[in-house]
Amino acid sequence: MTEAKTTCKACGAAILVATAQTTGGYCRSGRCKEDRRRQSRRDKQRAVVETLMKSGELQLCPQCDKMVRSSRLVQHIGEKCEMRPRLHPYASDLPHVPIPQWLVRLADTGALPPSIPLDDVLHESCFYPSSGLDSSPVLLANGCVHSFVYVDYGTSREDFMRAVSFTGFSPYRPVLHRDVQIHEIVPDGWTAQLPRRFDNPGFNGHQRLIDAQQRCRPFGHWSIWERREKRGELIGPRLFSFLFLGGEALESYEGLYRCNGVTPKVMAMIQPGHACGDNWTNFYDPDAPLWQAVSAGATLPDYLLVGGYGRRDSEACPFDGYAPVRKTTTYDGQPRTIDIFARKRVT
Repeated sequence: MTEAKTTCKACGAAILVATAQTTGGYCRSGRCKEDRRRQSRRDKQRAVVETLMKSGELQLCPQCDKMVRSSRLVQHIGEKCEMRPRLHPYASDLPHVPIPQWLVRLADTGALPPSIPLDDVLHESCFYPSSGLDSSPVLLANGCVHSFVYVDYGTSREDFMRAVSFTGFSPYRPVLHRDVQIHEIVPDGWTAQLPRRFDNPGFNGHQRLIDAQQRCRPFGHWSIWERREKRGELIGPRLFSFLFLGGEALESYEGLYRCNGVTPKVMAMIQPGHACGDNWTNFYDPDAPLWQAVSAGATLPDYLLVGGYGRRDSEACPFDGYAPVRKTTTYDGQPRTIDIFARKRVT
């Protein structure tokens, strides 16, 4: 009889339930323990910084967003800050483009329209299936795209609303937001077709899909986020659009992108959970239903963000036609290693 397993709260590795009960939910990996120690030190340092900011001893530089002692702020701005580049750290890897006018108009109008402008929201967007509440794509790709579409059937509306101020979104604030109805997303009477092939037979993919669809209570929420006044371009552009759907990834992709003849500019596949998680299919398999739906379009995404929890070595892209650009690490309560891949151009 196979012993019950769960996942480490820090690195996502599969561990025995008995081990989790003993360690408080963690694995016994030396690297994982070291990651947790580092995170503990960072938390203590962050607490010290917050105390100094509350007392006024530290201030945030309005130019470069670095913490500077108040007594040295003027000197810092005049002698050091102006010599530093003020570009987003990933702008050379995921080239930035101007904020689209539709997004500027919405922010200036101060109200979201009664029907979501799907062409605008989907065009040159980032699509993140099995997203959970991970802000990594916004940290990396904000500026390369200005619209993010997240989908996850394991996230309820209640969980989403409680956590809507994501850690990675903290330099921004939601200025407009509302729920989205199903008829705004897909045509009336449209239904997705179940896949004919399941790529995860060892994990009973068909039953996983049925169970997940029965548990999921579909919802949609659309919001516009604006950069806080004291933050600069180093953080990212002034505005971005954020659409979150509580639903199944393949169905959402077909209902949104394929129905409208659009391909996302960036696609994120970060710890999609096809092994010990709740995903019914392997997003990394080029022959599995999701990538088959993506590759059936007129073109492929320009960039892929592929990775998972914890620190790890770079891996080859699972899909043909992509070249590695850079390995990155993001922190959103726990570290994630994410490789950026760019589509090879035909010359």
